[in-house]
Amino acid sequence: MDWQGILPGRVEFLDKMMIKAINMDSNFNIPEENATLLIELQGRSENQIQEEIKTVRELVSINQGKTAIKFIKKPN
Repeated sequence: MDWQGILPGRVEFLDKMMIKAINMDSNFNIPEENATLLIELQGRSENQIQEEIKTVRELVSINQGKTAIKFIKKPN
């Protein structure tokens, strides 16, 4: 399985210190793990985003990542 045409808007690798700083400055409440890969999806429709979320979950699982993924919808 590959990214199947998903073009993330952003991919960031966050360490524990950065996660703590983000949580202090926002309402995200990201679990403070040792490391987190943040992937921002920008599908053209709600259905496309839901399909991309499903694919990302499968890729995370295949690669033995934790699947405790929090999805945050940005306001328009």
